[in-house]
Amino acid sequence: MSACARCGAALRSHARFCGACGAAADDDCAGCGAPLRPGARFCGACGAPTAADGGTVVAPAPATAHGTGPFLYVLPAGAAPALVAAVPGRVLQAAPGDALAAVQAALRADVGLEAVCLVGDDEALPFSRVEDPCGYDDAVLTDVFYGMRTTPTAAERMAGDVVPDVPVSRIPSDDPALVRRLLGATLYPSWSGGLGVSAAVWREATTEVLSRIGAGLEPHLSPPRARAEVEAHLRARPGRLLFNVHGTLQEPAWYGEGDGRFPEVLRPSGVEVAEGAVVFSEACYGATLADGAESIAPTFLERGAGCFVGSTVIAWGSSRGGPPLLADDLATHFYRALDEGRPGAVALHEARLALVEAAGGGLSAPLHNTAISFVYYGAPQQAGALARARAQLRARLTPGAWQVLSTGRVAMRALSGEVRDADAVARRLEQLLDARPADARVVRYGSGAASVLCEVGAGPVMRRAGVDVDATGRILRGFVSR
Repeated sequence: MSACARCGAALRSHARFCGACGAAADDDCAGCGAPLRPGARFCGACGAPTAADGGTVVAPAPATAHGTGPFLYVLPAGAAPALVAAVPGRVLQAAPGDALAAVQAALRADVGLEAVCLVGDDEALPFSRVEDPCGYDDAVLTDVFYGMRTTPTAAERMAGDVVPDVPVSRIPSDDPALVRRLLGATLYPSWSGGLGVSAAVWREATTEVLSRIGAGLEPHLSPPRARAEVEAHLRARPGRLLFNVHGTLQEPAWYGEGDGRFPEVLRPSGVEVAEGAVVFSEACYGATLADGAESIAPTFLERGAGCFVGSTVIAWGSSRGGPPLLADDLATHFYRALDEGRPGAVALHEARLALVEAAGGGLSAPLHNTAISFVYYGAPQQAGALARARAQLRARLTPGAWQVLSTGRVAMRALSGEVRDADAVARRLEQLLDARPADARVVRYGSGAASVLCEVGAGPVMRRAGVDVDATGRILRGFVSR
C-alpha cells in the first residue's frame, strides 16, 4: 500500500485521491506542487489543469485585485474589459490554477469580506475536486472551498467541516449582459404560480417538502406527466420551482420514474420562467458544468431566472415512500431561509449549516456529498456576516472523531463479513431498487456505523440506493440517488 506524498497517509489500491487530505495521487501539480494521479486533467488540491494529454502546463499568473467592498468578485485572468466593467466593487482576477489559493488568501487577509462570487464556468474558475467517499463519481465537485480560509482535509470534512466561512455563489458565464442582469436581479418572492415536479416514486417526500415550505401546491408526478406537459406548465413562467427528478451526465435531460418507466420531463429547449425565478433541482448532475458538459442549469439563468441551486454530482434523497432526506431536507431549509428574508446565496449557506447541525456528529458519505456538491448559481446579494455560525458548529464537532475508515466493493453474498444483519440490509437494498444488485460498496464513517451503497442499470439512468446502519447492524434509513 503506497502513501500520500503530501500527508503520509496510506493510500488504497488504485486510489485517485488521498482519503485523509484530498490530494491527488502520483506526479506533481505545476500550480501548487501537490501530487497528481496518472492521467488527471485537474489537480485535486487546487483545481489547476494538468498536462495529462501531453500538452504543456503553464504556471498560473499572479492574481490581481482592485476595488473595495464586502463582496469579492472573482474573474478569470485576462477577462474582457466589458466583463470587468460589469462587476461592481472588489474584483480579483486569477488564472484557473491560482484561483482557489488567491481567494482563500483574500479571505484570510480581510475578515470583513461577506461573500465570494465566482464569474466564470468550470474551465475558467475550476470547481475544487475531492475524492467521492460514496465511490461512484470520479470526484465530488464543489465551490464550498472558495468560501473557506483554508481547505479542510477529508477527516475534517467527515467530522462536519463543510460549511464555508462566507457564502459562495457563481455566475457560470462570461456574458457581460447576463452578469449585469443577475447582479441586479430581485428573486421571486412567493410560491404564487409556482411549480413542483417529482418522479412518481418520490411523491410522498416531494409532497412533504412542498408542505413544509408552504408552497400550497401539489407536485406534478412523472409518470404520468411527461416532457410535453411539464414544459407546458413552464410556459406559464413560474416564479419558484422545485424539481425532484433524475439527471444524468450523458445528456442534458431530466427524467421521472414510475411503473418501470423513466419519461423525459425537461430539456433546455423547454425552459421558460419568470424574471427572477428561483429554481432548486435535486436531479443528479443538475448543476453540472464539468468538461463543458451540456446542462439545463445555465439555460434557466439565460431565460430569466435569478438563481439556480443544484448538485454537480450524484444527488441523494429519500427512498420510495420514505420521508424527506438529504437533498429533500436541503431544499426545505433553503426555501424556508428565503422566506425568512435571507438572500439566495445566504439561504443555501444556512441550509447547509442546518443539514450538518441536524446530523449531530460525523457525516455519512451521502450527507458529506449533499453538503458540498450543491452549488448556487446567481449573484450574492446582501450576504451578512455568518462566520460565527460556522465557528459554533466547528466547536461542537471534533475534527478527526469521525472519518472515512475504509471503502471497498464487496459481492452481496459476502456482505455478512462487512455488516451485521447483512441479510436485512440486502433485502432493503433490493426493495429500494426493485432488483437484486450484484455487489455493494461499504463506507465506514465512524464508531462502527456504515453506509452500504449499490447500483443497478435500468432505463436511461443508473439507479443507486443505500442504507445507513449503526454499529449493531440496525438499519437507520434508506435513500436513493436522483
